[in-house]
Amino acid sequence: MNNMDQLTEQYKEKFPHLKSYTECVSRTFISGLAATFITFSGTYMAVSLLKNKLPSSRPGHLNVVAAGLLGTLVGFQVVYTRTKACNNGWLAAEDRATYLRPLAESGAADSSTTHAD
Repeated sequence: MNNMDQLTEQYKEKFPHLKSYTECVSRTFISGLAATFITFSGTYMAVSLLKNKLPSSRPGHLNVVAAGLLGTLVGFQVVYTRTKACNNGWLAAEDRATYLRPLAESGAADSSTTHAD
């Protein structure tokens, strides 16, 4: 199942909003990749331009490592927050329990709770 259209068609009955969720997650990963690239490039260029004014005598490869780590952290943060937003949006669209609509209000709790006498 390499084709997402086949997957969404297969689970259309059970998860009607799966296609919008997969599109959201796809945009999220592209945004994370772009944030990583932009942060890495910006950090590396800034350090390269300011290397004469900075009071450090680090070799050039450490600047690449530092820019790579910062870019990775920023990209991870972007993906993390946007993935949570996609998950919450999908749960809300599927009418499942969310932070704004707890399980007790959705009616699912009524059918799943049983009281023993």
